[in-house]
Amino acid sequence: MKSRGLILISLLLNAALLAAVGWFASRTPEPPPPAQVFTRLVATAAPARAPETPEPAPLPAAPGAAAAFDWRQVESPDYKEYIANLRRIGCPEQTIRDLIIADVSKLYAEKRAALFNPPKVVRYWQSSEMQYTRENVKYQEAVKTLEKEKADLIQDLLSVDLKREIAKVYGGEPNYDRSLMFLPPERRGPIQDTIDRYREMERAIYSEANGEPNEEQQARLKALREERERAVASLLSPDEQREYEMTNSRLARNIRGNLNGFEATEEEFLAIYNAKRTYEELFGGDNQNRKNETPEQKAARKQAEQAMEAAMRESFGETRYAEYKSTQNEGWEELYRVIKRYDLPKYSAVAVYAMREAAEAQYRDIQGDTSLPIELRAAELQRLSAHFKQLAAYALGADAFNYYLRKNGQWLNRIGQLPQPKKSG
Repeated sequence: MKSRGLILISLLLNAALLAAVGWFASRTPEPPPPAQVFTRLVATAAPARAPETPEPAPLPAAPGAAAAFDWRQVESPDYKEYIANLRRIGCPEQTIRDLIIADVSKLYAEKRAALFNPPKVVRYWQSSEMQYTRENVKYQEAVKTLEKEKADLIQDLLSVDLKREIAKVYGGEPNYDRSLMFLPPERRGPIQDTIDRYREMERAIYSEANGEPNEEQQARLKALREERERAVASLLSPDEQREYEMTNSRLARNIRGNLNGFEATEEEFLAIYNAKRTYEELFGGDNQNRKNETPEQKAARKQAEQAMEAAMRESFGETRYAEYKSTQNEGWEELYRVIKRYDLPKYSAVAVYAMREAAEAQYRDIQGDTSLPIELRAAELQRLSAHFKQLAAYALGADAFNYYLRKNGQWLNRIGQLPQPKKSG
């Protein structure tokens, strides 16, 4: 009885399996997803290619049933025809952009990969030169050309800026110069193209000069930069030109680069800019000219520096001026980098910087106290170093302190040692 039951169950299972196989075999195969189908030609008017293996025609729909969607009705090796087909079936514009950009990017990724020579190294004792490929000038130029072709193709097909579309996927802003960020996004592209075009010409001169331009090449570079600024200015209104200069000039960039942690207002930045520009109009921005100054010139320069500082102090007020000056001192930038790296509050950097000033003052007192035997001075300095290392570690935390000590905190070790006597002769 039991064996008959098992045989019956087995027969029923086999019958169900055969029915399932027949049902799956009778179904119309679903087309693969678009990402697996897209292999597009670059030329927008290329003829359709015949498939290597003929595909079966879709099965007719059952009477009264809705016709099944077939991707082959939309797919085309001609990008413009493909886009028209997508629009015809009601595909949303953003989806069309995503599909075409992904397809074009895949095509150009294959072109970029083809720039690499096939790796020749297959055995363990042979060296590889693949690591140098990305530094090769010809490779860099070829990649640049491909990237421009890709951007131009996207612009032609979709009338959109590729940088902005990619930024939508990965977040952030397109890779525009900071000097253009004050403009509306739609205004940045043409101006960035102008800047890039002149940079390419500058790079060509530097390449010709092997990185060390002679006098004639320097004159050409100077003329190119002036021409670039005129070309950019022609695309801007007077107010925009002023904003561009305040963002992009050498003096403005230098000031901005030294304001980390100060958080200047617009008025404070302008006060620094105007004071420094007045100084540079008299003495220039190059400190190398100081070597051959006469005593009279040195006195005039010192007087101008004092006037510059007085102008800023008057604009800021004593408290803000003191904050500004603390961010200009040696060692502040390194501390600021540490707190940004480890997401620490600003007062951690302020505290460690104050420790440094106090520690170095005590170091000078101890090492200069000749009434103490040299052994006692050395022991005092070791205690001083250990004490301030402990305080700095408390202010920064263990990870940030260890990083700071390795990178920029050498002063904590230096204050623990007597200076080496100078060699005579």
